Parts: sequence; structure tokens; C-alpha cells
Amino acid sequence: MQPPPPRSFHRSARRVLLTLLLAPATALAQSAEPAPAAPPAAQAPTAPVSGAAITLDQALAALPGSVAYQRVQLALASAQAQYDAARAAGGLTAGVSGNGSYSSAGTTAQDGSASSATTLSATATLSAPLLPWSNAALGLQQATRSLATARANFAQGVAGLRVSVYQAYAKGVAAQQNLEIATRSLQLAERTLAQQQAAQALNNATAATVQGAQASVLSAQTTQRQAQADLDSARRALGNLTARDLSGATFEATGSDVPALPTLEQALAAARTFSPDLQAAQAALQAAQSTLAQAQRDRAIPAATLTAGYGAASKLTASLNVQSGVGSLSYSQPLLGGASGSGSSAASFTLGLNASFNVLDPGADAQIRSDQVAVQSAQAAVLAQQQTVEQTLRDTYSSAQIAQQAIRDREAALTQTTTALNTAQARLQAGTGTETELQQAQLAQLQAQRDLIAARFTALAAAAQLSALTGP
Repeated sequence: MQPPPPRSFHRSARRVLLTLLLAPATALAQSAEPAPAAPPAAQAPTAPVSGAAITLDQALAALPGSVAYQRVQLALASAQAQYDAARAAGGLTAGVSGNGSYSSAGTTAQDGSASSATTLSATATLSAPLLPWSNAALGLQQATRSLATARANFAQGVAGLRVSVYQAYAKGVAAQQNLEIATRSLQLAERTLAQQQAAQALNNATAATVQGAQASVLSAQTTQRQAQADLDSARRALGNLTARDLSGATFEATGSDVPALPTLEQALAAARTFSPDLQAAQAALQAAQSTLAQAQRDRAIPAATLTAGYGAASKLTASLNVQSGVGSLSYSQPLLGGASGSGSSAASFTLGLNASFNVLDPGADAQIRSDQVAVQSAQAAVLAQQQTVEQTLRDTYSSAQIAQQAIRDREAALTQTTTALNTAQARLQAGTGTETELQQAQLAQLQAQRDLIAARFTALAAAAQLSALTGP
């Protein structure tokens, strides 16, 4: 890339341009033929440079304060909270329960006392998901995939907002320069009109020529007002992105250096790894595969519960639900007696298994086939998303290359207009050129400077868009 002309050159050119454009117009003479009335003088536009200046880096730094940034941040926080909840669901659960009863018989015992029973017991239970196919374990896997996708979405969302800041700032710079050019163009049109009216007074210009100059003044006034409206709109747009009041703010024409582009192969590899949409499609495939595996497991494994216990009045019991994958341990302790006259029993060990299996289950078999189709559909969606990611990346990469090439084109155009300006200055000094020609050359150079700056900001935005696809 060729280096841009030094800033001192731009400042010198603008000083010369301002000096010439503010020169007093030629005095008007009375016309022998009544000339059409001149259009009203242009009102001074709202000062485009009032208020504090904001740089591109300041605008990017203020991005976290915007509503749009907070929205993508809240989406990530929500996924993180769901992941934390899923992790907590896989932990140990403890509970206590109690049971009490009282009964009185309607008969009397042999010793004359009434037969009655009062019982009171307490039970403490611990439970936790133990097998990898428990709902808690599967929920944690899903939450992990969702969190990874949310993080990628957050990174891409922030990158997209940075692109918006680049674009809004570029519009502000362009609108500010367009307003300056429109003001210069209006002054040049007014000067031309004065010259044509003076020439008409000497019978050296026709009424049609003067009318054309007047139309040019009116057109320049409209362009100036439009440029001011565009500048106000750009300020509001950037203000929304930065959560700042930028009414009256000015923009600096210099931006960050345009970064070098990676190779296409590097960009493609990074996009395949980073793409939130591709990650979401892959997560959907994993979820479909998990659902199919669970359906097949439920169909193959009997609904079985294994229990083991030891004790007499006080008893320790362990159980495992094979299908749900949840195990529990409980201890039961009597707190208040049993039936009067009852004897005590010795501690014993018990082991039990309760199982059931559906030999014929058309509904479950049909669900498995449906889940298999869902897996195939998810696989096709992943392949389609891969193609979309690669196509989008290639298009964005091409746009970034073209944007950087445009910088070199604009630099060449600026060099050409600078040469034309030097020629116009030399012709004026030699007496073979006019001030109007010089002003036109200066205006053309100012427009070329604007186009070069716009090309730089366009390249910055294109590089940011590519970064939004490849990841930070």
C-alpha cells in the first residue's frame, strides 16, 4: 500500500482553498436587460465542528455501555446460569422425613389393660445421579453445549457491534467531509453566479447562462442541507452504539491501520471452528444422537430397581434405579415404641431386585425410528451449515480484498488530483489560468481526500466483518 500524502500537505491545501473561497466576489453591475432575481442567500449551516471530538478508538471503547452490547452479554449470562444450574442438579440431594401413628384396639387384654400402639420414626435420605445416562448427566451435557454456543454467539455479536461502530463512524466522517465539500461547492456556485451576472451586465452572458448559475446555487444549497442532515443522523447512530450524546460531536478523519488479511485457507479453518451457527448445528446433532441413544437404552434395559438393606427396627437401605441412573441411601430410626407386648427382632440383611421389561412395545420402537430420522436430518443440517459458513467466508474475504485494493485506487486518484492542483496553481501564477479553475482543482482534491478516507474506513469495516466470521 502506498503511503498517503503527509498531513502538512493537506493542511496547506485547505488553507489555500479557504483563502481563495472567502475572497470577495466581483461587484455586480446593472444589466441593460432585466436579469432574473437571484436566489436567497444560503443560511449558515449548523456548525459541523461544534462539541467535543470523538475518535474511533473512543467509540469502540464505549461500546460495552450500549444497550445492544448489554443484550448479547445478558444472553451469555443466561446460558452461564443454566449451565451452573445443570451442574448443581448433578450434586448430592439430602432430605429428611418423619412418620407417626397411634392406634387403639376396641378390646381389652387378659391383664385388663387396653391394647394400643404408638409409633414415631424419622428417615434421612441421600440421593444422587450415579449413571452417565441419568437426566442430570444428560442435562449437564446439553447445558455445556449450549454454553459453548452462547460464548461463540457473544463473541460474534460483539464483533458485529464493532463492525457497526466502524460503519457508523465512517458515515460520520464522510458526512462531515461532505458538509465541508457542500459548503465549498456552494461558495463556488455563488462566486460563479456573481461572475455570470457581472458578465451579463456587460452583455457577455445571456439570461439562460445566469439562470443556469442560479440553479447551481439552489442545487448546492439543497446538497448542503442534505449533508447536514446526514451528519446529524450519523451522530445519532453512533451515539446509540456508544450510549453517548454525540449531538455536535466531530469525527477525526484518521482511523486505525488496516490489518493484514490472513490467507483464505487460514480464514476458512478458523471460521469452521468458530462459527456459532455451525456450533449450534453440531450441538443439535449431538442432542439428537443423545436422544436416540436414550431411547435405545430405555428399550433395551429393563425398568429395574436394585435394593439392599440391613437392620431391624433401625434400618439402612440403599437403592439404584437402573433406568433413571439415580441411586439413594436412607436410614430409618424409630423414635417412639411399637405395639405393646411385641418382642424385638434381630438385625438382618436384605437384597431385592424389581424388574419389568416390555417384550412388545410398538410405541417405543416407532420412537426409535423417529429419533434415527432426526439424527439423519441433523447430520444434513450440519453439512448444509458448513457450506453456508464457507460460502459466507469466501464472499466476505473477497470483499475485504477488494476494499484494500480500493485504497490503492483512491491513493492514485489523490495523486492525480494533487498534480492537477499544482498545475492549476502554476497556470494561475503564469497568468494563463483563472481562480475558478484553481478552486475547482482544490475541490476535486478535497473530494479525492474524502474518497481515500472513506476507502480506509470501508477496509477497516470489511476486516472487522471477516474477524466476526473467524473469531477473535
